[in-house]
Amino acid sequence: RISTKVGNVVTDSGVSVDLSPRNIVEQLSDSLARLRVSRVDFCLSHAPDPATPIESTLEGFAEAIERGFVSHIGASNVDAEYLAAAIGASARLGLSRYEWVQNEFNLLNRHDEQDLFRVCKDYGIGYTPFSPMAGGLLSGKYRCGAAPPPDSRLALRPEGHLPSQGLFDAVARLDRAAARLGCDTGALALAWVISHPNVTAAVCGPARRPEHLKLAREALAIELDELARFELGAMFGSDL
Repeated sequence: RISTKVGNVVTDSGVSVDLSPRNIVEQLSDSLARLRVSRVDFCLSHAPDPATPIESTLEGFAEAIERGFVSHIGASNVDAEYLAAAIGASARLGLSRYEWVQNEFNLLNRHDEQDLFRVCKDYGIGYTPFSPMAGGLLSGKYRCGAAPPPDSRLALRPEGHLPSQGLFDAVARLDRAAARLGCDTGALALAWVISHPNVTAAVCGPARRPEHLKLAREALAIELDELARFELGAMFGSDL
């Protein structure tokens, strides 16, 4: 299966989102050319576009589907309110609707559990979270007081979660839990994500190093029941 994304526009002044019908079709067409294929199975919007009505965005995706560029559409970095509005607009206009969501979800970011999971469940929408190990923060490779490895994500892209003493303490607890289970810390963090009943599959990026793929394979073999998931989640408070 092949998927791609549309929406982001990169200029000298930064990154913006354009989900106008014209830009959707143009970016998807360019993506097909780069991939050297005539169609893709899935296409996601990068993020909501506050300047474009959701109805227009859906019309753009409908045109892409009609042209045979893509079979299924989804949305990334959306909240429950946006997703519900999009579903309502699709039903009202008779247009294809978003079939899955791709947001960040991990032991440090559980916001989607509040409302978005309910919307996905009510409408049979898939959920494929990215950053299941919080950009490596849940891998156990970062240590309090020590500089991050020079080739690590935190060293190359230090935005997002900034390690605090509380976070290091929580990861230390995760380390000990992983040791009791005889598994890698990162694999346990990933297993917590993929074992969630509302998660269809997690987005993993094993391209940088072979051991990343090993973690994913190890996570698949870890079985977590509801109590184990609750105990792992309780290690990470909202103040991290």
